[in-house]
Amino acid sequence: MKKLKITDASTAEQGYADFSKTVDRKPYPSMDGFRNIQRLMKPRNPKLEKVKPDDVIDDRILRKLDESGFITDIYVKYGVK
Repeated sequence: MKKLKITDASTAEQGYADFSKTVDRKPYPSMDGFRNIQRLMKPRNPKLEKVKPDDVIDDRILRKLDESGFITDIYVKYGVK
């Protein structure tokens, strides 16, 4: 609340509730998002067209955490629904 300069607790609670509904629980990188950034940056650097998202994005660590149940356990531990 302090950083966002929100003085009303109910407004902050509602904002958090809305935000938590839209955020992915498991933050895997988005290939579509990467392609979109690539599309927007190509006019500035045409070499980006040759870059393949699979060569840049490495989600092995996140995948291991997910497969081990760590991410789900964190949500359970902190009571996040």
